[in-house]
Amino acid sequence: MSGLALISAVATLFSAQGDKLSLDEAIQIAMDGAFSVRIAKTDLSRAEQAIAQRRAQMGIRLTTDTTYTRFDKESRATFGEQSIVVRPIDSADTRLTLSMPVDISRNLGRFLSAAKLGLAASERNVEAAKGQVKLAVRQSYFQVVKASWQVRVAQQSFTNAESRRAVAESRFRQGDVARIEVLRFETEVAQRRSELIAAQNQLSLSKNAFNNTLGRPIETPVELEDVAPTDPALPSVEDLVQSALESRPELDALEAQWKAQGVVRQAEETGDDPSLALSAVHTRNWQTAGFGSQSQSTVGTAVLSFPIVDSGLTRARVRSAKQEEEAAKLRWEQAKLGVTLDVRQAHTALVNALSRLNVTRSQVELATETYRLASLRYEAGEAIQLEVIDAQTQLVAAETSQVAAQYDVLSALAQLQFAVGKDEIELSTSADGTEDRNE
Repeated sequence: MSGLALISAVATLFSAQGDKLSLDEAIQIAMDGAFSVRIAKTDLSRAEQAIAQRRAQMGIRLTTDTTYTRFDKESRATFGEQSIVVRPIDSADTRLTLSMPVDISRNLGRFLSAAKLGLAASERNVEAAKGQVKLAVRQSYFQVVKASWQVRVAQQSFTNAESRRAVAESRFRQGDVARIEVLRFETEVAQRRSELIAAQNQLSLSKNAFNNTLGRPIETPVELEDVAPTDPALPSVEDLVQSALESRPELDALEAQWKAQGVVRQAEETGDDPSLALSAVHTRNWQTAGFGSQSQSTVGTAVLSFPIVDSGLTRARVRSAKQEEEAAKLRWEQAKLGVTLDVRQAHTALVNALSRLNVTRSQVELATETYRLASLRYEAGEAIQLEVIDAQTQLVAAETSQVAAQYDVLSALAQLQFAVGKDEIELSTSADGTEDRNE
């Protein structure tokens, strides 16, 4: 079996589930309201706006301004008998300025590249947040399934206890056993009823926690599709580690941040390079009463700047940028080691859980047969009461252990899926699902 979602590949549905909530549906509900995903998407939007800002800084800018000036009096000059206004008492002019930077040092392009890498990191962080939500939903979902299995075991145990009490009462009426036999079985029924109530309460709490994980009112009714683990033939741990190093979104995000810091460092290293800016200004003078004044004029300007002394500012910025780049690289390398450890731990946990599950299957099979034989012998008057109670206790313990092992397998599979960073893993199935031994 290949190219299938991991949980879907290792979980088989029992029977037609009707309108019960599936795991995929639960994940989608959680995704729609998860705060971590929404926050990550907000950061993604900010990264997109950062790119727009960097692009705008590289483009043409057009500005206009109007200035009105009033003096206390006008200035005049007299030439012979003629008086000429040199400066009128007030003036008004409008300027239209067109400017454009010339990226001769390529710093504007570098900062744009850094912003794009920041966007790539934000995109992968969104995927990382989704992965965390998926893991939380899967584990909570399986907790509910586990609790439902425990209720099933407790219900069957209670039913068996009532059946044994009925047999004891029948034998008591026939005079085959003493009243103490009935009382002991009644005590066992009370004990099994208590265990059933506790299991039902635990199921209710698990459903409340599940609703909380999905971000909906905890009193929302919960009916989930049942799943049962199978024995998957997993790839080697080395293959899983390699797949995780290629797929985990956290690693991609940290690598993009490291590369972005490298681009910023390159930009800071060119802080002493010259810069060039071009501009054109058109001026409209609304009052031309002054001497030599023009109604409009246009001026073009090219400004080439050469930094001479900055008191060590560029050098300090370069050193800081190098430290930021090195720190980003170390975070990436540390995360890779962490991912490798996550995969190995999840793989080991799954192998151990599968081993325990196989053992509990044998234990349940043995305990079921032992209880069946003990019950038959008691009904035939060939076994004592203690033998039946002991067989039932061992059966309940075996079935409870199997429930725990089944949950451990599903939980370990979910953890491995998260550790690898994929919803789809190449695997095959070596065994069919467990059968429901209480039915």
